[in-house]
Amino acid sequence: MMPGEVLRQGFARAHRRLGLIFLDLLWKAIWCAVTFVALALIAGWFGSQLQNIQWQDTGVPALKGLLATTALRQFLGAHASAIFWSIGTMVVFSVTLWFVLEAYFRNRIVNVVAGFSPRSLSRFERGLKPATTFKTFLTSAVIKAAILFSVAFILSLIVFGRYPATPMSQWRMLWLETRGATVAGLIAFIGVAFLLTVLDTLLRSDAVELLGVDLIRVSGVIGTLVIFEAMIGVSVLIVIVSGFLSVSRGIEAIVMLFVLIFGVILLNLFHSYLLLVRFSAVDIMRRNVVGI
Repeated sequence: MMPGEVLRQGFARAHRRLGLIFLDLLWKAIWCAVTFVALALIAGWFGSQLQNIQWQDTGVPALKGLLATTALRQFLGAHASAIFWSIGTMVVFSVTLWFVLEAYFRNRIVNVVAGFSPRSLSRFERGLKPATTFKTFLTSAVIKAAILFSVAFILSLIVFGRYPATPMSQWRMLWLETRGATVAGLIAFIGVAFLLTVLDTLLRSDAVELLGVDLIRVSGVIGTLVIFEAMIGVSVLIVIVSGFLSVSRGIEAIVMLFVLIFGVILLNLFHSYLLLVRFSAVDIMRRNVVGI
């Protein structure tokens, strides 16, 4: 089966399961809501502590501003450690929640794509159930994120390691020397990210055998979908950036803020849709390999 035919069938199968797209959007909405609530609780807690600070009202606006700035500086100095640990804990909690929700919901999505339904009355009616589990999804997500972070950190040290020890006045000349390395580092990072995307998709789809029997074709199918998604993302980014650069009034800034929110929602919708197509296409290729 040619890659074009695999993609055609993948899109067709995705169109029959559009509800899974909204299931993928659901866990992102839950994550956003919980993270916002956590931020609001932290801000409310320290805000209430700040409101308890009292100073003498002099009636002079400039002096009141100076006193308020001094009080805020003292408050931050006294609570710097608590603020740091609160924000750090919130970030760790938010990242952990992202991994857990992503693994739980997408594991169910892949099960449905492969023909397995948790609501089936009999195991014989469930179709083929992927060998991947929630633990597999969670582990693959954590490992992928850790590798990408490590690669980005190492490449940043190699490319930009000289910048902190160089005066800012010389950064322009230093950039002329390192721009080639920057491009090479970016290409290397994109290559590693794509490789991990292919491995992660096959592992989650229980189709690792495709690496040995159909590596070129499966890489082409996944690469086509990833490039298509990247083109959509870049197009939306260009529109948003161009819009903000042309803002000259307050009402235009408000309009662009709504455009930004709409753009984020649109990108997440396309990502969920193309992710569903990707899992569907890989499942079609896996079935052909194992002879189902």
